[in-house]
Amino acid sequence: MNSERRALLFGALLLTVSPWIQGCGATPPPQPKVQPLPPLKSAPLAELIASASLKWALLVAPRDLYNVPWIPPLVDLAVSGARFDRFASTTGIDLRTVPEAVITASASDKDQAGDVFFYLARHKGDASLIERAFRARLSSNEKRSVDRPDLVRVSGKIGLVPNAAVLIGPDVAGFQEGGSSSRGPSRIAGLFAEGKLKSVHTLFASPHLRSLAAALGAAPLSAFAPGPFEGDLARGLRGLLGAATAVGAVVRPTERRGLAVTLAVGGDFSTSAGAAAAELTAAWNELAQSRLGHLLTLDAPLAPASVTATAEMLFLTVELSGQGVADGLSRATATKVSDIFK
Repeated sequence: MNSERRALLFGALLLTVSPWIQGCGATPPPQPKVQPLPPLKSAPLAELIASASLKWALLVAPRDLYNVPWIPPLVDLAVSGARFDRFASTTGIDLRTVPEAVITASASDKDQAGDVFFYLARHKGDASLIERAFRARLSSNEKRSVDRPDLVRVSGKIGLVPNAAVLIGPDVAGFQEGGSSSRGPSRIAGLFAEGKLKSVHTLFASPHLRSLAAALGAAPLSAFAPGPFEGDLARGLRGLLGAATAVGAVVRPTERRGLAVTLAVGGDFSTSAGAAAAELTAAWNELAQSRLGHLLTLDAPLAPASVTATAEMLFLTVELSGQGVADGLSRATATKVSDIFK
């Protein structure tokens, strides 16, 4: 076989096996499967609040209240729509569209003075714009942490006061005033959302608060405070708070443009229900006849206050004039509300 034939056969063989060789070489190595992050847990918002060190909590559904036709004009009487507009433009959150919000006060760490306030809302805004607006307010010590792509924390100081924000998913934002950004409620809310604090009690894990909330029922506006109550607080409600395990209240709009208020006091009243009910009635009458009571027209309710008692709870119910309360609040809190919405 001459050299030309050998070269021709070798070339044909090379053309035959070359695609096979190239195909083997081009096969990519197997890639490890990327596990998707578990979804964040943020419903209800109360499940992002720790019960430890909690002083009080306010739960509100602004959108539900604004869906009551006669409520917006009364809210506008105390807090003008222009102030809500300014707040929305500077924070990225329109409070009037918020379906769910929680405001809390808790005791600060021993090395820090004052209470820690936390404002948590399920919003309809853009999370990136909300973060940008918060960062624009910081004056020093800015720090940003990305725990995961959909969980971002920002902290710093506004003036001399430590502040922190947490963005949880696309629709939950929390703002902390005072306290530690690494151990405070903004950080805790993020850890709860990730499911990392399974042994830490949330807001209604306490049996006293849980039973109180169940007895009061759902409402667009509710407030709770866990016991024990000590010092000056123990003398509240004519001394009833000294033996109370928890207190709570709910507010519901009524058909005659009133506000149905129910106050509940938890405790052991098995042997003192009658006397305790009388003290609660007297405490309400004192409040209604006070300067604040006159201002809010508590002394002229649409339906008079009534008190009932069980072995474990006291209940006071009263229906107030929505117009009277709004008029009073507009006069009593105008300056403070203006400062909040600057």
